[in-house]
Amino acid sequence: MCNLYRPPTRVDISQRWRPHMTSPPLEWGSRGPNQRAPFLRPNADGKLELVEARWGLVPGFHKGPLKDWTAQTNNARWEGAQKEGPAFRPTFAPSWRNSERCLIPVDWFSEPNWESGRPVAWKFQAVDAKPFSLAGLWHTWHGPDGELVETYTMIMINANTHPLMGRMHAPERDKRGNILPLHLQDKRMAVVIDAANEDTWLRGSKPEAAALIRHWPAAIMQDEPMPQIVNGDPYTMDLF
Repeated sequence: MCNLYRPPTRVDISQRWRPHMTSPPLEWGSRGPNQRAPFLRPNADGKLELVEARWGLVPGFHKGPLKDWTAQTNNARWEGAQKEGPAFRPTFAPSWRNSERCLIPVDWFSEPNWESGRPVAWKFQAVDAKPFSLAGLWHTWHGPDGELVETYTMIMINANTHPLMGRMHAPERDKRGNILPLHLQDKRMAVVIDAANEDTWLRGSKPEAAALIRHWPAAIMQDEPMPQIVNGDPYTMDLF
């Protein structure tokens, strides 16, 4: 699962996607769950708009104050969202059903590598170092006092067989503490939407969008261990 990434600057977002922007000229450093960051979606006129939102989808069935929503919903298992399975049906399935799909603009994202026996944060960015998109779902949460809060989540898929992302995350163990074979674990990875398919993800039919939920080639990313300080922000493994 992904718990840390950095959005591009507003200038880079403007140059790469050219969305309509109405929010104040804020910039974003590295982001963690429940922090505010940008996503992109079509507006009522069908034009691309930039939305600043809470990273962690809040579903419509939550009727109490926002502070009372404590579930970790910054990542959505694709199996639950797409198939409307029992694990995530109340939380993510309505966004998929209502075609509330978004692009999450990214400079880089981070995952922990445990091959040394301890978590070492690795950074992943495009080989050309340019911004790219991850697949997301969004929902506008209506609070009990009439407040409207934009929220979103990253879609995650199984990464057991991916040559790069299958190396990330702590190995899962059985009840005796033995590491499970890779095919029995549940490694996860975010979904990259390449530029040629961004419009299909946002505006296509559900079958067309579903066809884009797939592994991305390891060759499109460069990876490296991260320093302990990211853009001046203290970095701790607690984020994982």
